[in-house]
Amino acid sequence: MELAARYGKHVICQKPMAPDLATAERMVAVCAQAGVKYYVHENYRWQPQFRRIKEILASGAIGRPFRCWSGFNTAFPLFETQPFLAQLAQFALTDQGSHQFDVLRFLFGEAASLYCATQRVNPTIRGEDVATTLLTMRSGVTCVQEISFSSRLEREVFPQTLMLIEGTAGSLSLEPDLLLKTTTPKP
Repeated sequence: MELAARYGKHVICQKPMAPDLATAERMVAVCAQAGVKYYVHENYRWQPQFRRIKEILASGAIGRPFRCWSGFNTAFPLFETQPFLAQLAQFALTDQGSHQFDVLRFLFGEAASLYCATQRVNPTIRGEDVATTLLTMRSGVTCVQEISFSSRLEREVFPQTLMLIEGTAGSLSLEPDLLLKTTTPKP
């Protein structure tokens, strides 16, 4: 990042932005001093299913959203192909947290509060492999976001995120195989 800024190149950073706040602030300052732009991006918000959910919410089809459950739950053998992940001090939050939280921000705006409980179920890894987060968004939507790499389910859907969004006039669900279903009262 510093090398790019020194040569006048704009910088784009993906997860995680930095290991701590002080480092993140230094990264921003280095780019500002060099007169280059510093971008932090997430790529999940650009996935077609999340773009479509945003369109459906904007259409008012389910009324005003008030609650969302979002789950990235898997037992996919990730460490077989990416063994370095097992050494991360904050595995689940580093690998998926930034993506999952950014999708919620994309759909419902900024968070007003956040509470996260983590667990290490897999004893062979360093960091947590389960994170359950309660977010209250400034828009008034309450979100429960689950990340688990230790969930042995009847059907493995890795790497899909599943959702249920409840609104005042109906609900919207993102189900396995990227199937979107809108439920509203029959006329």
